[in-house]
Amino acid sequence: MSNAEENIKRQIKKGNKNALESLFKTHYNDLCNFAYQFVHSKDEAEEIVQETFFRLWNKKTKIKIKKSLKSYLYTSVRNLCTEHGRHLLVKAKYAKEIKENEAPPTPQKILEANQLELLLKETFDKLPERCRKIFSMSRNEGLKYSEIAKKLSISVKTVEADMGQTLKALRHTLKMSEQ
Repeated sequence: MSNAEENIKRQIKKGNKNALESLFKTHYNDLCNFAYQFVHSKDEAEEIVQETFFRLWNKKTKIKIKKSLKSYLYTSVRNLCTEHGRHLLVKAKYAKEIKENEAPPTPQKILEANQLELLLKETFDKLPERCRKIFSMSRNEGLKYSEIAKKLSISVKTVEADMGQTLKALRHTLKMSEQ
């Protein structure tokens, strides 16, 4: 690993956002092109690359990078693409099973679905306004993180962090509802 890479790695571990941003700017486009080869969707490729950097930042003090940062990033993107592919297969299998076994929903199932929807709405409503707005712009309007950042005059990293916070809160609510 070069001295420059070692320095960037040390700076990121110390919490230097500029170092992460520099690494992001240096590798973002190439990583998106790499991810696109797996997922065949520009938006999905961008989200996977952004998630890679988000995870790197969140685990900055715990990650041990043995090879180059570039190698680490490409491996991480490839792993997320594989994870994404598995998720799509599970989703397709589940959708097929539902379609094959489709029965009219029972009143109990309707009630459970309504309660879950209410729980998710309550969780969403408790989030900071910017998190709600970013989530809505991403999921409902189909905007990319960079487009959201530009519209709200904030950094892409802030958009990523807020989306992460929102998704974490919603996943937590789903887990709690399953118990």
